[in-house]
Amino acid sequence: MEDAIIEIHSLQDGQEVSYLFTDGHFSKNGPEVFLEFDASDLYGKKGGVFSLKITGDDLVRVSADTGDDTEFIIERGVKHYRALPDPFGGNGLIVGIYAQHIDNDIGADGGTFAFKYILDYNNHSSVTKEMKVSVRSKKQ
Repeated sequence: MEDAIIEIHSLQDGQEVSYLFTDGHFSKNGPEVFLEFDASDLYGKKGGVFSLKITGDDLVRVSADTGDDTEFIIERGVKHYRALPDPFGGNGLIVGIYAQHIDNDIGADGGTFAFKYILDYNNHSSVTKEMKVSVRSKKQ
């Protein structure tokens, strides 16, 4: 893995909701790109790793190792579901994720990728989310 500068813009329904500029690591092996950075940069609590594994223009796996080992799969043309625990002991929340597009232009020295997806909660209200990521190798 190479040391890198990672810049992330997150949008919800077309409006920017968060921005992150951080140090991290990335690697590219064929069509697969792997990015990781300290999860405390994103969640504000110490420890853990946030990672993105991008496979071509079809699949993104988003993982946060923050104690609850959350992983979301975002795949073009396929709706995935993820059950999230309810902190109050209830049945929890079922999140549906459907990718509208994934564009991966990351090469050996970095680049950009973006993905846009729809989240729904218990098959009801939905939001359109988008993440735009720029990666630059520190060895440049």
